Amino acid sequence: MFFLLRPGMLLAVLLVVFASSAINVLGAERLPRPKSESLKQAVKDIQEAYQQEYEQADQGIEQKQILAEKLIEAAGNESDPIIQFALLKEAINLQAAAQLAEALVETTDTMSQRFEIDGMKIKVHFLKQIAADTKKKNTESRTVEAIRSVVDQAIATDQYDKALELLAAVAAMGERIRNQKLVREYDKLADTTRAEGILFRSVEEAQNILQDKPLDAEANQVVGEWYCLKRNRWEEGVTYLALGNHPEMKELGRLDLKIEKTETDEIRLGDLCWELAEQMPGESNTLKKRAIFWYERAQPEVSGIVEKKIANRIESWKAEIQPPSKKVVESEQEEPRLAKRPKPLTKVKPKKGNAPKNPLGTTLWNRNGRVILPPGKTPTQVPGKNNLYLHPYPQPGKSFLVFDLDGRYRSFTGGVGVPEISGYNGRPRSTITFSVIRDGEEKQIAATSRRGRRSLTPFALDVTGVKQLVLTTSCDGNIEGCFAFWFNPILSPEEVKPIEQPGERR
Repeated sequence: MFFLLRPGMLLAVLLVVFASSAINVLGAERLPRPKSESLKQAVKDIQEAYQQEYEQADQGIEQKQILAEKLIEAAGNESDPIIQFALLKEAINLQAAAQLAEALVETTDTMSQRFEIDGMKIKVHFLKQIAADTKKKNTESRTVEAIRSVVDQAIATDQYDKALELLAAVAAMGERIRNQKLVREYDKLADTTRAEGILFRSVEEAQNILQDKPLDAEANQVVGEWYCLKRNRWEEGVTYLALGNHPEMKELGRLDLKIEKTETDEIRLGDLCWELAEQMPGESNTLKKRAIFWYERAQPEVSGIVEKKIANRIESWKAEIQPPSKKVVESEQEEPRLAKRPKPLTKVKPKKGNAPKNPLGTTLWNRNGRVILPPGKTPTQVPGKNNLYLHPYPQPGKSFLVFDLDGRYRSFTGGVGVPEISGYNGRPRSTITFSVIRDGEEKQIAATSRRGRRSLTPFALDVTGVKQLVLTTSCDGNIEGCFAFWFNPILSPEEVKPIEQPGERR
């Protein structure tokens, strides 16, 4: 039953495999890249034909994107290969200028399928350019995603130099936009890629040996293990394994090359891969996956003990790769990390940029209850060092402060209202509303009476597990005299004492 190929026959098979692989990779025959002079003329004609669109494209990213899409559509309907190439080339230039990394990768792949070009070289060139031009943190996510996909392509095709160029570009972008998490992630990925690239050098050396000595067993073994075990590209690697120096792998490679396989052959291939997986723990995942490939092909044709054996192995493999259950018993859920002691809210730094200001740039809140009065009047200090003054912003009559609690507290207590201010007779001319927003859920605490007098309303709120706490004060009318105070607001790890009406969330 075992089909053994002689070395001469194996070499012939090797040539056939390489030839068929080249055909599969390329698919339909690609067109040559147009000559420079012809291409220049085609670009000139395109720019003249779309003159108005090019002028609009100079005005912004959206216009560049619109023109790029028009040129790509035109390329799909163009019969002249030179103009078709020029249309795609111009589209790629526009996408690069507009920092449309994902679209650029897609267009380059389209061009690579139709023309004899180095698509990877083009993608690396323009993606590095886009990364260098990215200056804002909120615009880098799609660029990073596109670059990562091309990095994966480069590694999969053993182009480690290209992968490292892109990884360095992302790390540099992370430094520029001050995203240290991105820098650490891509520096680590670069280290891993660099180490793999060093390992690939031994494969290149083995391939060079095979140029002169195609039957060298050691070199064949190195190349075969790389493609089969490291790259999971068995169609490319089994011929090398068949000419290698590892007995079990040699048998596996020769049997895999057999053109017409019986179910017995397929089961033997599965068994060889499974046994090798147990001998080589570091390559177990790849080898067992290959074993399952052969077992599943043979399974419909076998029965009895053999069928039960391979069924058990398939089930055990599925159990290995199945992710662990995410169900957690409620009693076993991790408790939030609580603070050790109560803390005045005035000691918690609000998120940067959330301190409201008036049109003149004056901050409209103060940690220590200091009232901001018109020019010429002495600022008044309201008794209580932990009071928080949060004046409503004139437009739209509302101010807010945002605090990150990280789920460290259980209760939030204090009072809200308008204090008695010595030496100042002004009073709020409109109602002041005090509210708290807990992780997006807003609750009104109190509202002063219209043309309000001195007031104080205590509150005690449950903030268990709350990650973000927002204080707001608002005034729908005239805000003159809106002395909106949060009196002694305290966060505590202790449970809240109920003071609200039944049925309300405390």
